[in-house]
Amino acid sequence: MNHKKIFLMFFILIIILLFLVNKEINNAGKIKLKYSDKPIVENQIYNIPITAKDNFMGNPGAELIITEFVNLNTCSKECQEKQASLIAFVQKNPTKIKLIWKDAPSNNFFIPDNPQAHQTLYCAGKQAKFWEFQEKILTKKSNLSTVGLNDIAEELKLNKTLMDECLSDAETKKQIEDSFNIARALNTKDNPTIFMNNKRINVFEDINFADLLTKFLPE
Repeated sequence: MNHKKIFLMFFILIIILLFLVNKEINNAGKIKLKYSDKPIVENQIYNIPITAKDNFMGNPGAELIITEFVNLNTCSKECQEKQASLIAFVQKNPTKIKLIWKDAPSNNFFIPDNPQAHQTLYCAGKQAKFWEFQEKILTKKSNLSTVGLNDIAEELKLNKTLMDECLSDAETKKQIEDSFNIARALNTKDNPTIFMNNKRINVFEDINFADLLTKFLPE
């Protein structure tokens, strides 16, 4: 192979490389960074009715109060991870924080509300098994069925007679429906939707609850 052919091939290779580099530069210029102009913690204070019937974890007299609205039907893997992170933080700081659970309706047009799961969870709370029950419900979608809910109740050794009485009680249905209505009024689109001392926390994908909440823990 003579020098002219080598030079020509080298020249063509350089042209191709320059073309590819230029293409990548152009593509990079088209990238739009995702950001939000919303603050992590909003300034507005919302009116969130809390009753003695609401299930909670932590110190009932804590200065830092977290209220979360959760829909069991549409709680994705990301939702479950946030839930687990939040509970772990409360368990680590049991005297400094109070976590209140509120039931939220489905925010997905294609997934209807399933009050039965929320009602069963509420009744499990009547037997002091609320947080254990919610953890198992979220493990897999089949647990949202009647059979799945009954299996969890049996696994946690809940009193079946008391569960049946609670589930047939009109007060149970009202408790869940009232919570659903509060969630609708607050426009709880995120799952979970979280408030800190009645201020909404905008739940971004990369938010670290432990880091955020640590900053607000009382001394």
